[in-house]
Amino acid sequence: MELQRDSNRQISDFKFKLVKAEQEVTALEQNVTRLEGQVTRYKSASENAEKSVQDLPAERHECFALSEANTLFWTFENAVAQEGEKP
Repeated sequence: MELQRDSNRQISDFKFKLVKAEQEVTALEQNVTRLEGQVTRYKSASENAEKSVQDLPAERHECFALSEANTLFWTFENAVAQEGEKP
């Protein structure tokens, strides 16, 4: 009889531990899924940042060219305005 009670107690303990282990596995699987999503988002953000960095020299060149064109335009405008002011 005592042996039967010990066996039943051990079975109950093992069932409890099994349920706890299954819950932990489920929680860990959910963490893996969440972390995989974060990795995907961070990888995408990293790729976009790298592309932006690669585009910077071209944008800088374009801004410099526009700045020079703007300077030439206003220089020309001032020269034309001064020509118009001469008697």
